[in-house]
Amino acid sequence: MYRAWVVLLAGCGFQASAASDIAGPAPDAGPGTPAQDGPAVTTCWKIQDPDGARWSTCTSAALPASIDVARSVSIDTATGQASVAGFECVALTVDVRGGDFTTSPLCAVIAQSIKIEPNVTLSAHGSKPFALLAHSIEIEGVIDVASHVNGDRGPGTTQGCNELTPATQGGGGAGGTFDSPVDDKGGGAPGGDEGGAGKTGGKPAGTISTIFLRPGCDGGAGGVGDGAPPLAGGAAGGAIWIAADTGSLILGASAVINASGAGGLAGARANQGGSGGGSGGLIVLQAPSLTVDPMAKVFANGGGGGGGAQGDDPGDPGHEPIDPPDNPAGPNDTDGSGGIGYSIAHNSKPGKVGGGDGGGGGGGGGGAGVIRVVTRSATPPKSPNISPPAGSWAATP
Repeated sequence: MYRAWVVLLAGCGFQASAASDIAGPAPDAGPGTPAQDGPAVTTCWKIQDPDGARWSTCTSAALPASIDVARSVSIDTATGQASVAGFECVALTVDVRGGDFTTSPLCAVIAQSIKIEPNVTLSAHGSKPFALLAHSIEIEGVIDVASHVNGDRGPGTTQGCNELTPATQGGGGAGGTFDSPVDDKGGGAPGGDEGGAGKTGGKPAGTISTIFLRPGCDGGAGGVGDGAPPLAGGAAGGAIWIAADTGSLILGASAVINASGAGGLAGARANQGGSGGGSGGLIVLQAPSLTVDPMAKVFANGGGGGGGAQGDDPGDPGHEPIDPPDNPAGPNDTDGSGGIGYSIAHNSKPGKVGGGDGGGGGGGGGGAGVIRVVTRSATPPKSPNISPPAGSWAATP
């Protein structure tokens, strides 16, 4: 027996909104467009405040009747192509209102209804943020828009992040910071200093706005130590907008939505510092009726920092978030170990100082991502399986 969280979007504030008007023939949307059923219409998904729409995206193509994801599939949002035919995403533009009107790219899987079956994974990567847009959506499987150590980064680009203070010598890189200030313990953590060389670890940057549909911020690169090649910082978690405009959005007991940052790369040799972990990304859940089973996992945690090399002994790659509480045994307290990233159970931790004279410092843990429920009229669901805690999206005039 279980209790599900139910959020009804009503009253003033942000609401899901749809417009379905008979239109002329649908334009050719190009490669990656799912087969269409029924007459051409104009359908819009909007996030509104009393003064107008904050986000709005529309399609003039007829929506497929349904999309049932019954086998695992990977989608490249840059091209719209999918590893399984029929699950391609369509390039759309999001109009963004924030003082001035501007636009943001998007690649969306669209249909009248979308269901992700249990025991399958829908993953997305590429340069554009990702969306599932429908009249009703049910999620029982896994949606992976996270970034991974030595693997794909989540969907969207991280342009516009505030600049980290870079590591010097063999210091560790700082963790990435998104929307949570360091002072609130939700930001990225500093990198560890090179052994015997103070103030060489990287320092985290300030926060950035989430008015755009965009991922989080990467961690900082580890220092080059005694001439080792530079490392890339841990990649930030991606961005996803899941919106049902007129019906329900249901996250079942086996549902998982992961937009976490990647762990930082480890120093490989020559007292190289480890990279900072990427921050978590952005998850937006929107529907007139939202049901979240308490067992469902929704998380945008920070990646762990990579360990610094001690001489030519390499460090360990940063910890990769695997669930919302993400309770590893604890940070490794050896010389130059990387700090753990943010989760609902703990804040990000700094990297450890390198050993002796010259040992590479560990990368700092990545900061929290952002989870928004589009409503002002109800309290967002709270659960140890939602990390960071979800918030309602406040209007920005």
